[in-house]
Amino acid sequence: MATNGKRNRQAGHKFELECVKAFREAGYPECVSSRSSNRSRDALKIDLVNRDEITSGRMPWAVQCKNIKGHIKYASIISELPKEHNVKRVILHNQTEKVGTRFITRDKFAIMYMEDFMEIVKQLRDNEQNPAK
Repeated sequence: MATNGKRNRQAGHKFELECVKAFREAGYPECVSSRSSNRSRDALKIDLVNRDEITSGRMPWAVQCKNIKGHIKYASIISELPKEHNVKRVILHNQTEKVGTRFITRDKFAIMYMEDFMEIVKQLRDNEQNPAK
C-alpha cells in the first residue's frame, strides 16, 4: 500500500499525463510532461512543454498541474510561473475529495489571470468576425 506522500505524487503524475493527453487532443501533438523532457522548464514549475522546443517552439502556455483535495492558493502558484512574452500562465486543477478511503475528482478548473483570459476572448471574437478564407 502506498504511503500518503507516494499516493499523492502518483496522483499528481497521473493528472499531468491526463493534461498532456488533453493538450495533444486540442492540437499540441508534441506536448509532454516537463519531468520527462525538459529539466530546466520543470525547475521553473512548468509542467507541460513541447517535446523538442528547438524544432516545435515553446507552447503559448505556462501550465502548472495540481491534483489537490480542496482549494489551492492559486495567486501564489500562478505568480511563481515565469512571465514570458505571449505566454499565458495557467493552473490546471483537479480538485478531489475523499470518499471513504478513495479520492475522487470533484471538479476540474483552469485558472489564469483575467487579463490573459480577456485577451483570449478578444482573439476568439476577432476570429469569429474575420474567419480565415
